[in-house]
This record gives sequence, structure tokens and C-alpha cells, in this order.
Amino acid sequence: MATGRKFGWHSGVLTALDGRFKGDLYVQDDIVFSDVSAGILGITGGIDMSGTVSAIGIDMGGTFSTVAINIDGTCLGTTSGAIQVTLDYDFSANGVGENYPSAIRLDLTQTAVGTNMAGGFYGVHARLHAAYGNLGTYGIFSRCYVSATGSSQEINDVVAVMGEIRVNGADINRYAAESSISALRGSISNSSTGAFEGQVFGLMLDFGSAHNHGDETALIFGYSHGNVYLDYGLHFIYNSTTQALTKGIWLEAGTGTMTTGIDIGACTQLGINISMPVLTVGDSYSGVRVSVISAAPNNSYGTAAYFSTNLTGTQAGQFVYGIGSWININSFTAVAGRFLCAQDNGIYQGTDNGEINGATLIFGVRMECLLASSDALTYPFSINTSDDGITAIFESNGTDLGQVTDAGSDDGNLVPLFSRGGNTRYVKLYTLA
Repeated sequence: MATGRKFGWHSGVLTALDGRFKGDLYVQDDIVFSDVSAGILGITGGIDMSGTVSAIGIDMGGTFSTVAINIDGTCLGTTSGAIQVTLDYDFSANGVGENYPSAIRLDLTQTAVGTNMAGGFYGVHARLHAAYGNLGTYGIFSRCYVSATGSSQEINDVVAVMGEIRVNGADINRYAAESSISALRGSISNSSTGAFEGQVFGLMLDFGSAHNHGDETALIFGYSHGNVYLDYGLHFIYNSTTQALTKGIWLEAGTGTMTTGIDIGACTQLGINISMPVLTVGDSYSGVRVSVISAAPNNSYGTAAYFSTNLTGTQAGQFVYGIGSWININSFTAVAGRFLCAQDNGIYQGTDNGEINGATLIFGVRMECLLASSDALTYPFSINTSDDGITAIFESNGTDLGQVTDAGSDDGNLVPLFSRGGNTRYVKLYTLA
């Protein structure tokens, strides 16, 4: 083809072995390649479609045995990428924003049922092979820039990554009993034979904004719709037999301040339910353990724990308990000389630890009854037993319960009953005949 001369045809088919264009090639309609395995379009420069005004820029409808687009090369630029999409959306045009436009839109449809249940397909499949000297490798990276200008403009939801599952059809029983439907899922596997010295997380989130958003903020936030069937807010199953899970939930303040570790709001039945099938034997294991450090304490409620029951309405049952502690004897054998205690209270001071300095120590329980009414029957203790009689009100490990010698009793001993304003009152001791 001579240089500088125009060439064209009106209709028909042009067949040529090679075509070389020094200038530009303009095509009014379509360029069709029947089989790239037999002939390949080679482009040493690039394809510029900046002047294209069309509903579809590149239409690749057809049947592909491997991939529709194959990019295999080397990126050497500082900002290089296999595919770069830069689009501007004019939301002032009618219907642009309402249709939720996207830079890349995928629509994959399974058209037939396979002969077995093996395999599946991905909307996006990314494989990254990282080597040493790499500061960060991200399978999918998404960043949203939010620019708000003017007091009248409002920005609604901004989500960097969103997953949605829509269950269609009427025959929902087709799902297998062991199948799972998840809007977001992550998995970590290891095929290395070496040791990895680093932190590994199934899910890692960070909140790096220094801006005060003026509303509720949270690292993890979840909610349900009004007509949903939902069993658990958070559900963890640990199946590893290699290492014990040291903490199911671990909250750590770090260098900041955490005022409340766990705040449970409007629960209608149980705020916390702990069911431990087998508790490890030993003094270091409990269903619930609270250990706090209080420097220069000033607490009139409860340092390690505080419970408050707020009553409204009219009492319906015979008893209302603020706290209940029970030991249920099932397939268990008690041993003579040993103790079963529904509750244990005490004060401990180790050798050379602190000073008492004449303080009043209440090592049992401080009982208070502060009422505005005066028509109540009040008792510090209420005892309810079965047919077995009470051996004694108190059991002592050998101390004398503060008894003093006095001739006013049968055996010459008195036991202090109460003290008020520095004055102690005693009861006489008698022995059975």
C-alpha cells in the first residue's frame, strides 16, 4: 500500500496476508477476528480510545475456552498496572447516580448444572506471589476518597469493600446441610515447612482517622433487619487440637484508655451465659474470674464486681434475689471432712505486704438495708433447709470466735455478738447437759 494514499472499500471482505499502517487506521463499523490462534493482532504501541463515543467501547461476546483477555508481560513503571481505568461520572445527569455505575462490572451466570458437586467459580480471582523485600502484598486493595464541600451537600454510605448475597428462587432446600452462605470470608492456609515469625490474623482492622466524626464510631459494627432470622451476633468455633485457644475474646487498651471492656445492652433473658462442660481441676480455673488493681481505692459499690437489680412493677413471685450462687450435686461423691461452700469471701494479706493500722476488716459480708418505709420485716439472714437440721450457725477452723472469760455463763465464757460505737455486746455460752 503506497504511503500517503488513501485506501478503502465499500463492501465485501478484504483478505490480506499482512497489513502495515504507518499512519492511522479508521474503521467505521467492526473489526472481526475469527480465531486468534490462527492469526494474532500485534500492537507494539497502544490502543487509544479517548475519542470514542459509543455505548460499548470493546465488545468481546463469544465463546472462550481459556480466557477472554490474557495479559502476560512485565510492569516496570513506578505506577504501572496491567489494567488502569479512569472514569468521570456526572451525577447531575439524570439516572447516572441512581444506577450505581462502576468502573468494572462483572456478570457471571452458571447456565447448567454440573454432573457432580465439585468446583465453582469466582467473580474476581487474584493470585499474588510475594517475595522478600516486599513491604505489603494485598490481594484486593480498595480506597475511597471522600471530598465534602459546602454545608448543603450530604454524603451517605461510603464502603471500601461490600459483599452482598441474594438468595433467589423458590426451591431453597437445594442447599446442602453443611453449606455456608457468607457475604465476606477469609482463609489462611500454610504449606511452608519453616517457621513464620510474625503476627497472623484472620481479620485485621485499623481505625486511622484523626477526624472527630461527631457520631458513633466502631471497629466492627453489625445490625440485622427487622424480619431476619439470626441466631448469633458473633460465633466462634475452635477445632484445633495442636494448641489451646488461650482467649476467646481479648480486649487490650494498649497505650490508650478503655473505659468499658464489654457493654451489654437490652438483653431479655441472659446477659452472659457461660457453659463449660469440663472445667480444669485446680485453684487457677473458674467459670468467671475478675482481677483488678485499685490504687488509693475509694469505692463504696464493688471494686472487683458490682451487681444492681432495679425493680419496677409489682412482685409476682415469692422471692427476688439480687445474686444467686448454687452448687448442684449430680454424679458427685462428697468426702467426709471436706467442704462444699456455695460462696467464699475473705481478706488476704501476705507477709510484709502493706499495713492494717487498726482498720476495721469485714471479711464475711457487709449487709445493708436502707429504706424510706418503716413497715418492712427485716432480717440479716434467712435460712431455708430440707429435712436435715442445722449443725451450728457458724463453723470455725479452730479460732475461739472472740470468746472471753466471764463468770456470767455456764462455762464461764462469753462470745461477742455485735459492736456499736465501740461498745461490744456478748452472748452467754452454755453446754448441753
